[in-house]
Amino acid sequence: MRFALSASLASILFLAATAAVVRPASAEDTSLLIWSPEKISDYAYRLRVGAVSPRVSALSAGVDLSIATSSTGTVSDPTEPAIFWTEYGATGPRGVERRVRLGLNALTGLASTGIGVSRTFMVTPAIDVVSERALDLSYDPVRGYIGSANARQSGRVALVGTGTSFVASGVTSLRESSVAATLAVEQSLFDSMSLRAAVSKESSSAPVGSLSASFSLRW
Repeated sequence: MRFALSASLASILFLAATAAVVRPASAEDTSLLIWSPEKISDYAYRLRVGAVSPRVSALSAGVDLSIATSSTGTVSDPTEPAIFWTEYGATGPRGVERRVRLGLNALTGLASTGIGVSRTFMVTPAIDVVSERALDLSYDPVRGYIGSANARQSGRVALVGTGTSFVASGVTSLRESSVAATLAVEQSLFDSMSLRAAVSKESSSAPVGSLSASFSLRW
């Protein structure tokens, strides 16, 4: 089913819905609720809602709600309107962080899992470097086939105190034998908003530029 709705109106409704219920989090805020709206492209938005476990702070769970429109203002038929997820992440010695994620597409029934390891190095007091490696799989538990298998690797150079980061990343599709690379610049604004400008190149396509913004609060 398609609904005639302008892209600008969708944007206004999305931002109004999030602004109506969020409030800034103080430094002493210990709330366990997660509320993170994000504009992931010119016509696509995602809202992450969830909670952190009161007993195990590294464990969280929730749902990602997504909406997308075309440039003509029509809401597109969604492929991932609601993704239920749970994550566990723990930081060990020497800045090594390990993370596991499980997800379920409410529309298609596809399940997904991801594991990742990242490490942070302090090059100088003003520069941090973060390296990350991850493996993502999606599969159909009913039919018993693997939908995708991707290996990711990225490096991030963060300028401490400025909120600016330079990111280089690559994704290899183990099923399709394709490679995609991305160069990006990210800028944090205030405590809860960030902007991202990126250029991506896949094996058989021309480079594509993108701009995105994210906004997250806890209360």
